[in-house]
Amino acid sequence: MNLKRVSMNRIYKLSLKIITGIILLIAAMYAVLLAYIYYTDNKEVKVVSNIKSIYSRMKTPHQLEVIPYGVDSFIKRIEMIQNAAESIEVEFFIYDLDLASKVVTSELIKASQRGVQVRILVDFSIAVFKLAPEYTNYLKEKGIEVRYYNTVSNTNFIAVQHRNHRKLLIIDGKIAMTGGRNIANDYFDLGENYNFHDFDITVEGKVVKDIRQSFFSYWESDYASVPELPSENLQSDFFNIGKDSARLMNYLTKVKEEIHTSENKFECNDITYITDSPGVLVSNRQVYRRLEELVKSAKSEFLVESPYLVLRSDGANLIKSAIDNGVEFSILTNSLFSTDAYYTAAALALNLRRIHDLGLKTFVYNGTNSYESYKLLNTNEHSKWGVHSKRAVIDGKHTIVGTYNIDPRSANLNSEMVIICRDNPELAKAVRDDIKLRMNHSRELHGHEIITRGAGTMEKLKFYLSMPLVYFLDFLL
Repeated sequence: MNLKRVSMNRIYKLSLKIITGIILLIAAMYAVLLAYIYYTDNKEVKVVSNIKSIYSRMKTPHQLEVIPYGVDSFIKRIEMIQNAAESIEVEFFIYDLDLASKVVTSELIKASQRGVQVRILVDFSIAVFKLAPEYTNYLKEKGIEVRYYNTVSNTNFIAVQHRNHRKLLIIDGKIAMTGGRNIANDYFDLGENYNFHDFDITVEGKVVKDIRQSFFSYWESDYASVPELPSENLQSDFFNIGKDSARLMNYLTKVKEEIHTSENKFECNDITYITDSPGVLVSNRQVYRRLEELVKSAKSEFLVESPYLVLRSDGANLIKSAIDNGVEFSILTNSLFSTDAYYTAAALALNLRRIHDLGLKTFVYNGTNSYESYKLLNTNEHSKWGVHSKRAVIDGKHTIVGTYNIDPRSANLNSEMVIICRDNPELAKAVRDDIKLRMNHSRELHGHEIITRGAGTMEKLKFYLSMPLVYFLDFLL
């Protein structure tokens, strides 16, 4: 009996030491992060004044097109690249090596070979990075410039957290596309087992000049670097996609005839472009500050779609203030079954009490396909779907579309961008109706069971096991 007590005491003491160590480590991470931001903010705040096009509002006519369908977004990108005459700027968080990426790259190569200047800026996040120097060296031979954003070592815990989450395609400095989609099959309804319901917007008008200037603020920043030459070149046949390409292009031609998007075109007479500037500085977080102002300005309704909902005190207080002022605040996000990031579902579960107390109407997606207007190319009947749009409608007349997620990473660490069109009820209705359509494939959140419904055993296991770390590290999500 005494031996058992001694053993239990040892286990208890060891467990206490481990828990204490974890808490101290997390506290140290907090302290280092705050100290780093404070130091760099005071040291480098002058850089921000030298970066143009952080905020641009124009009350002149601009032509917009909204694109809810993935395959339609893919078709639009191909057409934009094919129509380019002078320049193409490409900036993405994820640039994969799958079929969609190969087709886009092939079109960029063709554009370069006909004399168009092509630049590609890709974030160097180790979790999703694919476009290695072996590939960029071949692109360089074809006249395409490629740069990586923030290649700092993973051992630099603080600096590596800052990622470029912006998504941009700019053609001839005249038309720009942004939204939630990266360059990969899953974003264009071409994934076999999983696809994102996302949303893009194209902009034509004077503001594109400022958007393009913001691209160059990243392209020319100290965070952007030219890939080092590889030890061996990749064979060019990687980009020779042959039969797969022909099959995809035939499919796109057929689908284009089935999708009618004329009703998705609008004129905006009060447009705003906002972006963060390069670097993990408090003063660079312009998008969150401007969105905060928009939340405070809401009078009756704030309808949001975000793939992740990770609320911390500042965001919760902002929403509470709006709800207390009579604003109906609703958010569509992912369930554990539909998400691509189980730990964000864990964060959502940990915030259930707070969400309930706020009176925030939250809907979680059920993982099914919301659109059945055209036949899919590769997707099987058991494929899962998740929402990935970053958009909002305010008071039925103001619309926000961009790259910003409702989470601390977008607020504090990542570089983001948004387009805002004010006082356009027609555009707002189109976006609102599309969000509501997806909400028809969701469940209102009332408990853990709603979040985990439909998820497999392994997903649930990871979900529950991640909760302790998520509780302490939510500022990194």
